[in-house]
Amino acid sequence: MKKYLLTLMVFALMFTLTACGNGESSKNNENNNNVEEKNGEGETNKASSTTDDFEFYSDNTKLVFQSGNSKLIYYYTGDTVTAYHAYIDYENAATANYALTLLQKDKDETIDKMYTKGRYVVVEYNKSEYEDMSVNDIRTAYSYLTELKKAQ
Repeated sequence: MKKYLLTLMVFALMFTLTACGNGESSKNNENNNNVEEKNGEGETNKASSTTDDFEFYSDNTKLVFQSGNSKLIYYYTGDTVTAYHAYIDYENAATANYALTLLQKDKDETIDKMYTKGRYVVVEYNKSEYEDMSVNDIRTAYSYLTELKKAQ
């Protein structure tokens, strides 16, 4: 899993470093409020907003950690982890869609599905990747990363 996550982050960093600053980024961001969302099976869904309705902050249902340009999100109920997703930021929807096509070629058995959501590639991991972990285990395992919490 760590090898795959590292590969994802390398791809993300590569695209981030090669992005040009010609001003089209603001146009892309304006257009990202009404983008097509592609899931791992090649189906397309029209999304009314990208991640505007999703807060990348830990709360009483999820733990959110920052790792480079990725957000690692563990959903939980009580002390039981119920899902693990990674949101990899590619700065715009076009780059995220391109990255998804590349990443799907190397998809391994630890991944349940991958799709884009606006400027993010979302990776949903199989239950086997988190089923034996508690919320405290995750906080300990990712203590070297920044946990994203809403300012109070």
